[in-house]
Amino acid sequence: ATDRVLPDIAEWYEKGELPGIRELARELGSLGALGMSLDGYGCAGASAVQYGLACLELEAADSGIRSLVSVQGSLAMYAIHRFGSEEQKQRWLPGMASGEIIGCFGLTEP
Repeated sequence: ATDRVLPDIAEWYEKGELPGIRELARELGSLGALGMSLDGYGCAGASAVQYGLACLELEAADSGIRSLVSVQGSLAMYAIHRFGSEEQKQRWLPGMASGEIIGCFGLTEP
């Protein structure tokens, strides 16, 4: 994160843009950072401590990049991994783990 994100993050923040987010997501996927606490389907199956340390390192560079990893794995991928059909898991999780697919979630408040 310090080599890839830190040199440019202030400029990206000032411009209100995050160029190359797809490429960065693929890089995070190749490192096993996306859905890293999940097992199978291209996920790393990492421990909670490993996940926490990875997020700590990402947070040191930028909380938004850490949020990408957290939302992708914990909110988008976990829901499919836990509640999805086998067909849904096979369709979505490998691409999300590799960073080819970026997941999302919806939140409403009263």
